[in-house]
Amino acid sequence: MSVNTPQTQWRETNGLVDYGSEEPNNIVDNLGNFLVDPSGNFIVDTGVTATLIPATVWEEDDAL
Repeated sequence: MSVNTPQTQWRETNGLVDYGSEEPNNIVDNLGNFLVDPSGNFIVDTGVTATLIPATVWEEDDAL
């Protein structure tokens, strides 16, 4: 058995996400018209993406 090794806390990954980002983009419809609010400000996609982390199957190794 290892000595002075901190215990690893297991967290199930179902539903957790990894966030990434890219440059903001103007939102347009299928005719190429920009989406704007009532004041004329462009509505943008902030570029933030949330990728689901797949579930991981863990097995305990009692061989040590």
